[in-house]
Parts: sequence; C-alpha cells; structure tokens
Amino acid sequence: MTKGKGKNIIFIGGGIVLLLFTMLLAVSFSAFSRDAIFISPTQSWMAFVHIITGVSPTSVSEKIAVFRIQRVLAATLAGGLLAMGGVLYQTNLMNPLVDPYLLGVSAGASLGAVIAYRFHLPGPTWIYAFIFSLVAFAFSYTLGKGNRLKIVLAGVVISSLVSAAITLVLIMWNDSLHNILAWLMGSFAMADGNKVFLQFVVFEFVFIFLLITHRVLDIMLLGDEVAHSVGIDIHIYRTVFLIIASLAAAIVAAFYGIVSFVGLMAPHMARILVGDKHLIKVPLSVLLGAILLVIGDFFSRAALYPMEIPIGVFTSVVGGIFFLYLVVRGDW
Repeated sequence: MTKGKGKNIIFIGGGIVLLLFTMLLAVSFSAFSRDAIFISPTQSWMAFVHIITGVSPTSVSEKIAVFRIQRVLAATLAGGLLAMGGVLYQTNLMNPLVDPYLLGVSAGASLGAVIAYRFHLPGPTWIYAFIFSLVAFAFSYTLGKGNRLKIVLAGVVISSLVSAAITLVLIMWNDSLHNILAWLMGSFAMADGNKVFLQFVVFEFVFIFLLITHRVLDIMLLGDEVAHSVGIDIHIYRTVFLIIASLAAAIVAAFYGIVSFVGLMAPHMARILVGDKHLIKVPLSVLLGAILLVIGDFFSRAALYPMEIPIGVFTSVVGGIFFLYLVVRGDW
C-alpha cells in the first residue's frame, strides 16, 4: 500500500467514525441542559430498528428518539447532497468559489417550492424546486460565463432578485408567514420518514453516478481541449453534471430551506486533505458536508435551548467567514 492510499483510507475511516459519533451525540442530546431529554445509545438503536422495520414506537423516549433520528439523517443526507453539488459546480465551472448558494440555485429552488405551496400546484413540491433551480443557474451561468468572479456576482444578483420574488409571494400569503420564514432560513425540524427516504434515493443516485464518472471529472480539471483529445464529449457530460448538481441542491432547498455555503466548504476542505482525485475527493466531501450539517443542526438546537436557531444562520456565519478567508488568501 502506498503512502497516499494509506492517508486516504485514514481520512475516510476517520470521517466515518467522526460522522457516526456526531450523529449519536445529536440523537442522544437535544442540548447540554438539565431540562433536555437524554436518549441512551440503546434507546437510539431500538428506535432506529423500529424505523427500519416499520414498527410504531411505544414509549415517549422512543418517539423522541425516532424524531431525532429522522432529523439527524435528514441533516446527514442534506450535507452530503450539498457537498456533491458543490464538487460538481466547482469542477464543471473550473471555479472553486462557487456552490449552490452563491450561484443562486438554492434561492431559485426555494422560490419554486414557495410558489408550489402557495398556489397548491399539482405534483411533488421538489419538482418545482428543481425546475426553478435550473432556471436560476441558467441565468447566473449566462451572465457570468467566462469569468470566475462575474459568475459569483451574477449568482448574488440572481439570489437578490429571487429573494424579492419570494418576499412578494409571502406578502400574498401572510396567514402562514411565520412558518414559511422559519423554513426559508433553514430548518430540519420538519424532517420525516418520507422526506428522508427521497433524500436517500437521490443521494444514492448522485453518489454512485459521481463514482462511476470520477475519471471524467478528473479530466475536466485539465481543460476542455484535453477532454476532447481523449474522446470525451465534454458538453454532454457538463450538461448532465450541472443538472444533477441542481437536483441535489433543489431537494435540500425544497424540504429544508436555504442552507448556505456547505457546498463551498466541504469540497475545499476535502481538496486540502486529499487533493483533486474525485474517487477519494467525492466521498470525503460527502462526509465533511454531513459532519458540518449534523454539528450545525445540533448547535442550532442547543445554543439557545429551548429556542432554536435556523441552521441557515449557523452555516451563513461559518461559511461567510470561510468564503472571506478564501477571497483574502486568494485560494481560487
């Protein structure tokens, strides 16, 4: 075994252990407070078995454990989806400063979900979120094509315009204003079994597809000319990758609101640790994204217990500082 492969195994193994530990912590505790209900690892395991087998929980502690497990699984899968979306955007646009939030994709998806809710449109809400995410990305990409900084600025402009549109829809829907605002700021409190299952299906699809096409992603980093020289139809692959990235971001935004900067931070940290080989970079990005959101969701519950801070606030603060660090350092 080479030194590089050994290091990669250590990082992946360590990431899995850290993720499992944070998930157990988040299920066991709702906050570091005497008033918070503690769920033992045994109770957590029994509740997880009940979820898998479809058995309804009987005791109050098991019901609480089921709710927390669903919430933690939602945060885990959301972090992985946003991380993979970030990897795809950064690789295909050759721009390490982009992610679903900065491109306006998350805001566009949220607008689609809000419109679907408000006007009771037929079909799943996430379909409309997906369509609007594609439209938002198309505008950002068209306005900023060919320039790394311009596409980020275009994404900020699109996000602002979309936010204005969301505000307009909310004004027309003031009877549910509080709940919608809480959702838009990001929250996993509304996680349930159906949402987690759909997240899992999309997650598995995106993850397997990225592992299968990891060599194409590696070649993309060398430029379009190199890709064409080895027989890769770069335009078809890029279109497919960007659609999949938008799908990953749209699912999260439709269910849990706007969760910012995870798609920026996780791929960057993975690249620092293991480099740009996507066969190892994608799994590590997924683990880091999941860990970020599980920890973030826990602190959003625990910081002002019994009040809850929207997860979007936590990721905006941490991600904003991270983004400024990248800009000042010039690591892009």
